[in-house]
Amino acid sequence: MKASFVSSIAVISAAIGNVYAQNSTSTSCAAISTPSPAGPYVYYGCMTESSLSRTLNLATTENATMTPEVCASFCSSQGYPVMGVEYGEECYCGTYPTGDSTTAPQSDCNMECTGDAGQLCGGSDRLNVYTLQNYTRPTIPRMADGYIYAGCYTDDPSNRALGLASLVDYTSMTVEKCAAFCSGQGYSMFGLEYAGECWCGNSISTGNTIAPNQDAECTSTCPGDETELACGAANRLNVYLVLLSA
Repeated sequence: MKASFVSSIAVISAAIGNVYAQNSTSTSCAAISTPSPAGPYVYYGCMTESSLSRTLNLATTENATMTPEVCASFCSSQGYPVMGVEYGEECYCGTYPTGDSTTAPQSDCNMECTGDAGQLCGGSDRLNVYTLQNYTRPTIPRMADGYIYAGCYTDDPSNRALGLASLVDYTSMTVEKCAAFCSGQGYSMFGLEYAGECWCGNSISTGNTIAPNQDAECTSTCPGDETELACGAANRLNVYLVLLSA
């Protein structure tokens, strides 16, 4: 009991701190400096490739006639709001730039497209990223009525971080739905994982900790609300604390 209490206090302290902390070789350069819109997409910027996984990791194609327009056609046909071109001939699609990807100088995205030497198609581990016109980048809900964000945690399947109850919904899971399920059963913590799993408990089990790369390892948006970047990843939980009613 004492160890569990101390563990819960540590998680609460980390959660409060988290909320406050948040509230090469290339081909010759193409003639243009800033890419133009491509199909329904507008240019977002040059970004680094994530060291943890592909920055845009939901679909990909490559060919010898690649251009931003070719990539736009491929990604838009599959319903993805974000696309990127890289290495002159590679096209990637996703819902947002994942992992530890960051903005890079435009000069880093300097490779000519294989399908049109007058256009730019990224660089070495650099993507020219485009988004739909009204795109809203997903974010982690950090504090709302009834709960507060505690961080991205590891989750060992043989020793669940929060294993007292669970709910699975791969079509409409949201932070709010998981919060209602776990708090409704009297649990003080909940976590979301694998883009549709909700787990409940009262403390993080021994052996599970804050993920080494923290939020960069929880990369799944929630299927019930794609603006919520809070549905964990493989063996990674976005963990929340249920706030006590006054």
